[in-house]
Amino acid sequence: MVIDHGALILAPVFPVMGVPLLTLLGREITLYYILRKIGRLAFPLFCYLIAEGFVHTKSPIKYMFRLLIFALISELPFDWMVSGKLLYFNKQ
Repeated sequence: MVIDHGALILAPVFPVMGVPLLTLLGREITLYYILRKIGRLAFPLFCYLIAEGFVHTKSPIKYMFRLLIFALISELPFDWMVSGKLLYFNKQ
């Protein structure tokens, strides 16, 4: 996820990320494209680990509460990184 969000933020700063590295099946492959595809693996892994944690926890209510707290804490840096505002509801 860090790789994915890092590419999202660094692409406007480093134009070299948009330079084609190679062409594959008529599509130009850039560093930005590669980093975003690597970062997209995070979501299925997170879903799997959350499901495994839920199955193996002793208290599902406490587990869900901890996930909610983590989601609220991680939302603020994400909104700040994407929009420059502490709360930004357009990217949800």
